[in-house]
Amino acid sequence: MSKPTKEAMQAALHIIKKSTLGSVVKVFGSVVTCNSHIQRCVNSSEVKAEDVAGSAATREVLFHRHLLQGVGFGEHMAIVFADNRGCVLVAKDPAKRLIPAWPTQL
Repeated sequence: MSKPTKEAMQAALHIIKKSTLGSVVKVFGSVVTCNSHIQRCVNSSEVKAEDVAGSAATREVLFHRHLLQGVGFGEHMAIVFADNRGCVLVAKDPAKRLIPAWPTQL
């Protein structure tokens, strides 16, 4: 195999860096939607990738919440779970998005 050029390696790394996001939406304990796909954007950190995934999951949850309200199920609290401490930190304090380096102890 020949040695790849710098441009070829950069293109390959760009593709590899894309994160896979996934979500499962449950309504009254039953799964109504689940999806998994590669993000359209390349993120510079895992926290940013998790933030994008959390935003997509929240949009999906809000869609189902509004759909249920439209058919008369009334107001119900929606809960979104995330499995990344950095993402949870950003959700609790959105100003943390502006900090370039994350603390080592969360």
